[in-house]
Amino acid sequence: MSRTRTLLPDVVAIGGTTDPYQPAEVKYDNIRQCLAVLERHQYPVHVCTKSTLVLRDLQLLESIGKYNWCTVSVTITTADPAKAGFLEPRAPAPEARFGIIRQIKDAAVHVQAGVLLMPVVPLLCDSPEDLEAIE
Repeated sequence: MSRTRTLLPDVVAIGGTTDPYQPAEVKYDNIRQCLAVLERHQYPVHVCTKSTLVLRDLQLLESIGKYNWCTVSVTITTADPAKAGFLEPRAPAPEARFGIIRQIKDAAVHVQAGVLLMPVVPLLCDSPEDLEAIE
């Protein structure tokens, strides 16, 4: 019996603990290089971000999605710009994040796009009005 293992493609999640599109990504292109390797080896990809920089890699993500599975989830904590500015002062405004999803849906038919509704901050962002504003 062979004891070798076969590496079968599974979903590679990028950005589970921290946003993959940090400011240094503009200079170093690390995520773009990782995506190129994943595309070459036909791995499914799930990118979790709140950065508009993901749009820079949209053509590459579309290529991955064309032959495999590709999803971009955009973190949105609140639709209220004032609350968002308080919670995440250096992150793009909620409208810019909704714009990421719209642009992906318009320009990349093979890429799924959606919202990561998290974290829901009790007493600040958990009212029915706050949650409904995100839909």
